[in-house]
Amino acid sequence: MNGLIGYTGFVGGNLDKQIDFDKTYNSSNISEIEGEKFDLLVCAGIKAQKWFANKNPEKDLEDINNLLKHLENVEADKFVLISTIDVYDKSIDINENYKINKDKLEPYGRNRYYAEQWIKNNFDDSLIIRLPALFGEGLKKNFIYDLIHRIPKIIVKKKMKELKNDLPDTEFKFIKNSYEVDKNDNYTLKNDISKKQNENLKNILEKIGFTSLVFTDSRSEFPFYYLDYLWHHLNVALKNNISLLNLAVEPISAKEIANKCFDLDFTNIKEGQEPSEYDIKTIYSDKFDGEHGYIFKKGEIISQIKGYLNKEGIR
Repeated sequence: MNGLIGYTGFVGGNLDKQIDFDKTYNSSNISEIEGEKFDLLVCAGIKAQKWFANKNPEKDLEDINNLLKHLENVEADKFVLISTIDVYDKSIDINENYKINKDKLEPYGRNRYYAEQWIKNNFDDSLIIRLPALFGEGLKKNFIYDLIHRIPKIIVKKKMKELKNDLPDTEFKFIKNSYEVDKNDNYTLKNDISKKQNENLKNILEKIGFTSLVFTDSRSEFPFYYLDYLWHHLNVALKNNISLLNLAVEPISAKEIANKCFDLDFTNIKEGQEPSEYDIKTIYSDKFDGEHGYIFKKGEIISQIKGYLNKEGIR
């Protein structure tokens, strides 16, 4: 029997579409897993909200422990945990052999490293997969999402006041009415705005140079992994008895993604701030028909992003 935890999330939802699991779980029915026995159990149920975990580390750890508690009486011949490259305290020139210094980790990475160790200690045969930045069906955040949507999901209170001074009254009111005030007195984009409203909002914000793209330095380099390949790569890892795997892909600059995938000349230098740089490799690239520590090279990823955009009807 095969099982999947987190089937309604981004990663789990993609896995659930790639293979028919016998049993699926999320937070609403996770208690039903207790006492079950599986041939294969995949867990993609740990939340990937970095900002929340770093701001609320104790609550984040509590949520993880609540999930792990349900697994105490579960048996699995093979347990697969979907984790993150944020468990590394370095972001360049490392692979699975790197020794992590957990004292240098932010809460998000430290708590997920803790979950990895718990799984290793409680299941005799486990595979831990560390994912980089992602794209695929159901994408809700990251630079590719920002390139698609351009409209900031959140405008902080201070910025909204600046917009009031920078825009004609009618345009400012249009923007303000497209957002709703949250519990922190910031403004969150409404879910029910029409396609026409969305286009008008985008035009106003682009005119003053304030889109979701302003938050990313164009020099930043990210590894983007296409979730359509996850089930296949998971099985390659299982067949090769791999216990820890970085799904490592060659990083691409934000500028290059914008140019080659969106025909956009994107330059945004964030003064006084170093651009993000991720270059994490795997020692198993040859098992996945990759090379030089990468499962996919830059050209392949650009083609995959274009294919994803076409599949989603975006371009």
